[in-house]
Amino acid sequence: MQQDFLSNTELFFSDKISNNQIILDGEEFHHCINVMRHSLNDEIYVTNGCGKIYLSKISTVSKKELTLEIFKSFEYGNKFQNIFLCFPNLKSNERMEFAIEKCVELGITNFIIYKSDFSFNKGNKISRWEKISISAMKQSLRAWKPKITLSESFQALLKSEGDKIIFNQEADLIFNRQYLENYVFNDTKNKFLVIGPEGGFSQKELILVEHELKAKLTGNRLRSETAIISIAILLNQFL
Repeated sequence: MQQDFLSNTELFFSDKISNNQIILDGEEFHHCINVMRHSLNDEIYVTNGCGKIYLSKISTVSKKELTLEIFKSFEYGNKFQNIFLCFPNLKSNERMEFAIEKCVELGITNFIIYKSDFSFNKGNKISRWEKISISAMKQSLRAWKPKITLSESFQALLKSEGDKIIFNQEADLIFNRQYLENYVFNDTKNKFLVIGPEGGFSQKELILVEHELKAKLTGNRLRSETAIISIAILLNQFL
């Protein structure tokens, strides 16, 4: 089912759904009541972040939360459930957040942020990234809450079960439709698309991925955030 019917509406998120009722609290409650000015008996759309969007009506409003009665639901598949976009922390927080936001808008639902020899390991901001990803999910009217996980090292990432595709400017093959057909969407295995740090892979890391699948995006060197978003765009256009 397409989400065209949602094109002119607001989508909210809640993980407090049971017995045909939804509770909105915290920032979602504030946005619904104080920003969007919704009130009793208004109809709104809410996603559970697990593939469902509910059409519901506000039944009660208190000082800190509201309750909604569900009367229709829509279910959506996750076309990228086996795709993991992997990249290290970027030097610029703004560019990191921008990359995550745009990838979520394009449908990416799995992110792994890993530590690399040449990456900027200045501490993670996973709470901030999750907040941005949820906002992007709602803005783009998607029904799957993105998962952002941390990997303690490049070596640990490579041990993940599934195929690894390493983006390297020295690769012979270009990440295009043919590459996607042959190596990404050719089976149901997990696919880990690994973008290197802004300083590039270390020699030790290059040795570790010597026998992994490799690809490049263009003949030119791209900034890390540009490469990350470009991959998401190519994946989105394929399906």
